Amino acid sequence: MAAKEERVRLAVSYDLEDIFTDTFISVIEHEQLVPYFESNMIGEGVEATVELLARRAYEKIRGQAYDPLEVRSDIGRYRAGGAGVETEVDLEGGPPAAAEPVDASLEDYFGPQPTPGEAWARFVEVNRRLIKDTSLGLYDEATQVHLRRRPNTDAGQKHLANLYDGYSPTVRQQGDRAVILFLEDLDHLRAPWFFNRGVDGWKLDGSVLPKVIVYNHRNQWRFKSLDHAYMFAFDDYSFDQHGFATPPGK
Repeated sequence: MAAKEERVRLAVSYDLEDIFTDTFISVIEHEQLVPYFESNMIGEGVEATVELLARRAYEKIRGQAYDPLEVRSDIGRYRAGGAGVETEVDLEGGPPAAAEPVDASLEDYFGPQPTPGEAWARFVEVNRRLIKDTSLGLYDEATQVHLRRRPNTDAGQKHLANLYDGYSPTVRQQGDRAVILFLEDLDHLRAPWFFNRGVDGWKLDGSVLPKVIVYNHRNQWRFKSLDHAYMFAFDDYSFDQHGFATPPGK
């Protein structure tokens, strides 16, 4: 990053250009790095970008191609210059701007849901549609606060929606708490998600989730702590000393 010139560049080794193409790098810069940097969240932006780079490398290993047209239809406007891309960034942008609220007709649609499974489906749809309204009724108060503190970027939302696309959730519920699990692909375990039920329905729980689940450099999730209210859903799992999970049947 060149702070004085207000420019950012991701440089890619020629040996890695088959994995991290200029188009991919440009999309990541515009949709992930720039929003964080313009919100004066440099460290968080780098960390979030590394997560997406690791995910793309993982997809390449599994033989998954990167189709930029699936990411955005106006991809041609992004510049490509070989071995990386350089992008302008406004480092005096200040905190994230308040997101536009959803249309009033969608407030109930993206509000609290009657079941945990329906709440999960709405959450995936929020990300697929790149909705950034942090006041959605689908989020509990702690989630709303968490989302206001860090940008909800296009790249991050697309990454989440694509990661879970085609995978059927398993719901484990105990009282007013529920965990969404993914047990279809035990070799590439998707992270679980926590929901709680209030008087008006099920919502994403932001008080526990961001505190206990963390990721490593390979985008593998683990529990930072096994002492939380949602451990009932993992009675048949085993965990190593670092909190990495082995699900039943693995």
